[in-house]
Amino acid sequence: MPLQLILFDLDGTLVDSATDIANAFNYAIERHGITPVPRTEIEAMLGEGMTLIMKKFDEWKELGVDPASVRKHFREYYLAHIAVYSAPYPGVEHTLERLKGFRKAVVSNKLEVFTVKTLRQLNLLHYFDLVAGGDSGPERKPSPQAILSVLAKLGVLADETLMVGDTLYDIEAGRSAGVKTVAATYGYGSSGFADGADFTMDAFPELIDIVTSVR
Repeated sequence: MPLQLILFDLDGTLVDSATDIANAFNYAIERHGITPVPRTEIEAMLGEGMTLIMKKFDEWKELGVDPASVRKHFREYYLAHIAVYSAPYPGVEHTLERLKGFRKAVVSNKLEVFTVKTLRQLNLLHYFDLVAGGDSGPERKPSPQAILSVLAKLGVLADETLMVGDTLYDIEAGRSAGVKTVAATYGYGSSGFADGADFTMDAFPELIDIVTSVR
């Protein structure tokens, strides 16, 4: 069936956001006397989904640090500094303009409030029919539920849909949902994550050729 809908991950796919996330992470832990973590380590956590960022805070519980307090400081700081250094990857806006004939949605493991604010701050929100964050439903990627929920809300079939993401979570969720998948190799994904994808792209504008091939 012809392609109707393109789904996108956010961090590492549409937007390079690692520096702002790292800054918020280190702000939160430094307030509790913990040594800052290098950006490269935080970027590796993003490669497995932002869920690991929040889980990381639990590791310091044995040091007497309250994980809930660390999360609170992270969220407050990140909301106030969500797009200081973050920016769309090269060609994102131009490519989304060229894809205006297709419905589009964001499916992220990031909290919905963070996802929407990032898109709004970077003037990308208007390109999307729907935005789903990690707390928009009961399960996050690699569960297919978030994708299936978006398909149901937009009235689109799985075989009319393409999922674009930069981690194994995105590819596994897409495959489990029965949609074709595109691996964005320029993002935060770990080595080999793209092996199970239907397509790969080394730069965002390559999506145009992929979309043309599946129409």
